[in-house]
Amino acid sequence: MAGFFTSGLDAVAFHDDQGFWFFKDDECVKTNGGGTEILGGGRQKITTAFPILKNTIFASHLDAVVFHNGGFWFFKGDQCVKTNGGGTSTDPNQESIIEPSAFPALDEV
Repeated sequence: MAGFFTSGLDAVAFHDDQGFWFFKDDECVKTNGGGTEILGGGRQKITTAFPILKNTIFASHLDAVVFHNGGFWFFKGDQCVKTNGGGTSTDPNQESIIEPSAFPALDEV
């Protein structure tokens, strides 16, 4: 029987120090960089791994996740939010992708 995260993924992100994060529905799992070990307590709710996302649109069914410059960017629809590496604070708050603190150049293409 195939595992929950073997198909239908919503997003995957790589963090040099933490390995890979896999996201599906309202759950996530972290593996080492080689994908050979499950880390961080195994399969869990996105809001357990990234508590600042609780009660936001980013608690499930993500479109994309990217680790960059010390934090994770979460994308869903026309919204995005950047969290710190531990997922406990945001910088900036949830906003439109084209806001000045996110990706304003996208409004021109």
